[in-house]
Amino acid sequence: MKLVATVFLFFLLSGCAAVPPSAPKPAAQAPAQIAAPAKATLTVPATAPAAGNLAKGFGGLPWGSPIAMAPGLALLEETTTLNTKTFAMPGQPKIFLGRPVTKILYEYFEGAFYHVWIEFNGAPAYEAFLADLGAAYGPPSDANPQKNYNAWFMDGLNLYCVFHNDDGTGDVSFWYQPVYAKKEALVKKVKAEMRAAEEAAPTTE
Repeated sequence: MKLVATVFLFFLLSGCAAVPPSAPKPAAQAPAQIAAPAKATLTVPATAPAAGNLAKGFGGLPWGSPIAMAPGLALLEETTTLNTKTFAMPGQPKIFLGRPVTKILYEYFEGAFYHVWIEFNGAPAYEAFLADLGAAYGPPSDANPQKNYNAWFMDGLNLYCVFHNDDGTGDVSFWYQPVYAKKEALVKKVKAEMRAAEEAAPTTE
């Protein structure tokens, strides 16, 4: 009987192997650092960019990029109700497609680059810019010769060339549509709120 008990105890112990210790938990890693936005060298094009390049950005600055990407910009105006800021580049030559202009402005909505406004003087400049843009991008998608209005609707981008007979000024403007659509939605909301406030205001006689 002792022999049987001894054999049984031997098999019992041999089947109860020690449980290996659990593997140590890896040390917690520090959160990944958010990379700072790359800096862009903002230069006004000397010639009309190819449509594919223009769809990516203006003068080396990608559409939708944050303000920090162009640190040389100087704030000119801010519209807080519309989350919009307008900048200029100090010291930047006021030349577009090789011709002098009076203003070059860069606009951001909610911190995203979406609009370039280039203003010029004189009908000859208008005709020259219109010819350059037509040569680069073909006939306008929409035009009204009587009002000197021309528009090109590209992939995600609208381009305009307009001249005003009343004051002799004109402009070439670029509008990045994904961001512009968000701004327009906010504009409509603000206008609706203003109308509602006016209607709710008590009238005085």
